[in-house]
Amino acid sequence: SWCLLPGHQVAMSVWQPQYTLMFNRLLSEPGPHYYLHVLMPGGAESLGEPGYELEPGSKASLMGTLCRVAVGQRNADSTLTLVVQGLGRGVVLRPTQMLPYSRGDVQLLPDCEALLAGALASERVLGTAAVAAPARAVKRRLVAAAAAAELEAHLPYEAVKVSVDAGGHLAPLNQLNVSAAAAVIAAAAPAVEEAIRGTLSSLDGSGGPLY
Repeated sequence: SWCLLPGHQVAMSVWQPQYTLMFNRLLSEPGPHYYLHVLMPGGAESLGEPGYELEPGSKASLMGTLCRVAVGQRNADSTLTLVVQGLGRGVVLRPTQMLPYSRGDVQLLPDCEALLAGALASERVLGTAAVAAPARAVKRRLVAAAAAAELEAHLPYEAVKVSVDAGGHLAPLNQLNVSAAAAVIAAAAPAVEEAIRGTLSSLDGSGGPLY
C-alpha cells in the first residue's frame, strides 16, 4: 500500500501473515532475493478480492519496482525486518496466483536509454547474422531482450549490499558498488549479445506484442 522507487533503499517491518509467508519463502531460496514491489490499494486486505487481480483494467497497478532484499531478519514474534533496495522498473505480464499472496510473470521494463542501446546492439547483431530482415514486431522483441539483459547485467553495480551514509545510518538512496564496475562492464556486452541471439533463435518470425 506504499510506493518504492528505483534507487531507493528502505527498512521495513513485515507483520501481515500473507507477506511474512511470502518473504519467508523468498528468503528460504538461494540468493540474491528479488521481488516486484507493486502498489496494491488497500494492501493485504485487497488480496484475492474481485477487481484487484493483476490484470489490465483492475484496481491493482501492474507496474512496479524490481527490488532486492539486502538484509532479512526473522524476529522472535514471527515478524520480519527487511532492508530492500529498488533496482529498476518492471511490469506484470500475467497473474499466476492470487492467494495467499499475489504472484505473476514479470517483464523488466528498461528506461529509454537502455532501449536505445538495445536497438543499436540488435542492429549490430542482425548485421552479422545470416537471417532475413525481421519484421518490426520481432525487432521490438530483440530490443526488449537486449535492454533487459543490460539492466540485469548492471544489477551488481546498482547498489552495494547495504548502503549507509557518512554517519553510519541507513541511506535513503542506493550507493553504487564501485568495486563491481569493471566486472559489470566486461560482462554486459556479452550478456546483451547472448540475449539477442537467444531471442532470434527462439522466434519463428511471427513476432508478437512486446508486453
